[in-house]
Amino acid sequence: MSVRENSSNSAQRTGERSPAPRRRSDSGRAKPQKRGDATREQLLSSARAVGGRKPYPRIVIEDITQDAGTSRATFYLYFENKDDIYLELVRETCDTLYTAAGDSWAAGSAAGAIRQATEGYAEQFVANAEVIGVLYTVAPTDPRFHELLESVRLRFYARIERNLARGIEAGIFRPVDAALTSRMLGGMVESFFAENVARATKRQPIEPAVEVLSDLWYHAIKAPDGSAAT
Repeated sequence: MSVRENSSNSAQRTGERSPAPRRRSDSGRAKPQKRGDATREQLLSSARAVGGRKPYPRIVIEDITQDAGTSRATFYLYFENKDDIYLELVRETCDTLYTAAGDSWAAGSAAGAIRQATEGYAEQFVANAEVIGVLYTVAPTDPRFHELLESVRLRFYARIERNLARGIEAGIFRPVDAALTSRMLGGMVESFFAENVARATKRQPIEPAVEVLSDLWYHAIKAPDGSAAT
């Protein structure tokens, strides 16, 4: 399927008309999206705000442009359609989520580092629940969102695997299959927050969940002699 066909199908699915042609330069090439442009950032901010008020299937471009104080024509200078702007917003949010979960687990405080990483992940997941919810809503039917979801998962799994491998080598974790274990532990945390935060109609306090998830994670990998500091 071509990009043009995919965009058309996406527009039909979300109730939007096909996007107006992008403004072209004197060379005949479409102008690129302007990252960092104030109007573009305002549109993204408004998309986030609208997503906090309305379910994704009910959002239309006019909701975003009215919130941003811009026209529909201006919107099309930066984004192709509703899915396009939310894809960018979700991508930025996933980067924030990845950063919040931390980079590495300190060798001398594995349990504390795991708790801190889980807590950072949980806080950002809750703070951006509506945006992340869009990812889970659209991914089953839009290849671009599906590809993003898979790439985010692989990014997390790769970092967990690296930390596991370092901990195993240092003797603070037991010798598990790092690649397989990273998917199991990462999937456990993602699944919980996807079902109980992003898709939940009524959210529960996250503190007990952070405590239990961190404890399960740590005791699944700690060295048998308990050498990993708590």
